[in-house]
Amino acid sequence: MLRFLYRAIRNLLCVPLLPFWAIARSLSRPRGRWIVVRLKPRLVEARQPLPWLQRLLDAGSLRRTSSLAAVRRLADYAIRDPRVHGLAFVLPPLQAGWTVCEGLREQILRLRDEGKSTTVLLPRGVGHRELYVAAASEKIYLAPQSTITLLGLSASAQYIKPLLDRLG
Repeated sequence: MLRFLYRAIRNLLCVPLLPFWAIARSLSRPRGRWIVVRLKPRLVEARQPLPWLQRLLDAGSLRRTSSLAAVRRLADYAIRDPRVHGLAFVLPPLQAGWTVCEGLREQILRLRDEGKSTTVLLPRGVGHRELYVAAASEKIYLAPQSTITLLGLSASAQYIKPLLDRLG
């Protein structure tokens, strides 16, 4: 009962101060002109909605994914907002397919075409996918302790007709 009374009095005192709180919050908002986008290593096209129980039990894997759809929405917002000067992408080693990487690259190119500055930071090194995405930006920053692993792409064809001929 005492706890309820305390909360009721506190809420009654906070209501008249609410406009001052809103003004102070809007004035204390950072006025930065850059948006920093920290991508997770696992990049997916779109996150699938999960039931609440599975979200509760599997919360760790949800935190480890980034959505390309969310990057698209952020790019739309940055293009519409005249206060945003540029975007800085922090790109870890990606665990994504080439098509998802191509989608991310297209978003960075779209931001550049709209006149926004783009920068990519590669804190933990670079491979083929990361370099492909980062090449779309204006500037690329690499951490001093990171490594560059570019061994080349390869394709191989396997002919199984002779094997099938032997088997009949």
